[in-house]
Amino acid sequence: MALTAFVSYERVRSGMHFPSDVVAGSLAGASVGILVPHLHRHAQEAPPVWVGVVPDRGGASLTLSGRL
Repeated sequence: MALTAFVSYERVRSGMHFPSDVVAGSLAGASVGILVPHLHRHAQEAPPVWVGVVPDRGGASLTLSGRL
């Protein structure tokens, strides 16, 4: 994580990316890191993190919950 944070900081500092690019990329990476293992779990395993999507008027609602 420290390496990716350093690379993100340096990309903004060098003018290659805007801070919003770095934040959006970080959120996208974290989302993929959570969703892929969640979607590939076996039915008998209890998920430590539960991701839910609920249709809503005018869009959708995304929920993320977990247990220790």
